[in-house]
Amino acid sequence: MAAVRQPTTRQRSRVGDKPARSSPTTTTTERTDPRVRRTRELLTAAFAELMSERGFAAVTVQDIAERAGINRATFYAHYDDKFALFDQMVRGLFRAELERRLPLAVRFDLDGLPLLVRVVLETLVQVQEHCGPRGPSAEPSIEALVQDELQRYIRAWLDAPTRRSRASAATAALVVSAGIVGAGVPWSRAAKRTPVDTLVREICDLLVPALS
Repeated sequence: MAAVRQPTTRQRSRVGDKPARSSPTTTTTERTDPRVRRTRELLTAAFAELMSERGFAAVTVQDIAERAGINRATFYAHYDDKFALFDQMVRGLFRAELERRLPLAVRFDLDGLPLLVRVVLETLVQVQEHCGPRGPSAEPSIEALVQDELQRYIRAWLDAPTRRSRASAATAALVVSAGIVGAGVPWSRAAKRTPVDTLVREICDLLVPALS
């Protein structure tokens, strides 16, 4: 899998963002405090609106703060920069969709693979639409974020004690996630897509032998 390029300080400064710092960890207080949740919801909604209007590269932290009705200091109390907000937004959207439509199975079952592939494909379309127009060299990579979340999910799925395979769960999760996302990203961006059922079937035909 290709390494994900990290945005440079120069790239950030072009759009008026603050130099990168380490991403904040989510504490129990942050997960349960309704004020924190509300502020992050406002920031996410504002960012999504702005990206749909202007695209990722043209949006600054100041733009996001103004649209959300907060100040820059409050933004930086929650996120290091717009890249951190983008990361959380894409991961959160994808994770929520997986949990809603395909709760983590207690045991490994290949019968669930077609539904998993379908959820990933349809969520990729949703994420692409949610994030607005992006140039050919735009950062960060949506597919890298989605693949990382999918790999984590599949790894937990494959770690079930009833599974028997010569391949380790880590290797299988990497190969399967790369295969699904690798096929799904160009499909989700196509002006005219093949039927989702067709692509689901083709992907599963290729992946089942690797998971059996």
